[in-house]
Amino acid sequence: MGPGPLKFKLKRMPSAAFVSWWFAPRTRLNLLWASSTIDIAFHPQAFTAQCGASLVESRKGRDALLKYVDACFEHQETYMNAALGDARKSDVDAVFATIAEKAGVLDASFTKEAFLSSLHDWESAVKPAYAEHKIALGYGVYGTPKHVIDGELVPDTESAWGAADWAEKLKSL
Repeated sequence: MGPGPLKFKLKRMPSAAFVSWWFAPRTRLNLLWASSTIDIAFHPQAFTAQCGASLVESRKGRDALLKYVDACFEHQETYMNAALGDARKSDVDAVFATIAEKAGVLDASFTKEAFLSSLHDWESAVKPAYAEHKIALGYGVYGTPKHVIDGELVPDTESAWGAADWAEKLKSL
């Protein structure tokens, strides 16, 4: 029996490698999305962004994580090398705290200051980000776009695809 109906929002993903697991309820379809905030060796801000995503999810849940990822995409020009140059780590951290704030995932119980003080916490940010990074590498995700469906890396995909493109690709799997 194949997976049931799948409904999810498709959007263009940015260019570095943020890794996030999605599970479509009532299906057996697992998706691994590579988008812009995760750890690619040549992108010095990527791991900090991924730690931010892990932290947001650990404190506020999956919906908040998705808001943060969307905001990272929307504001990616603020953390690219051209914008930050030789910035100090604390300056990079501040950029992602501001993105979390713009995403609306911070509140009285999880403030910008709490985000900054926990961004490099081993248990809530670094360890889960590192674990996701290792999973991605295990699937052969070294850049974007990359998509893993049902445990298999799907070749020849594009981050700008819409629903029609994905429908056609899914027929071939």
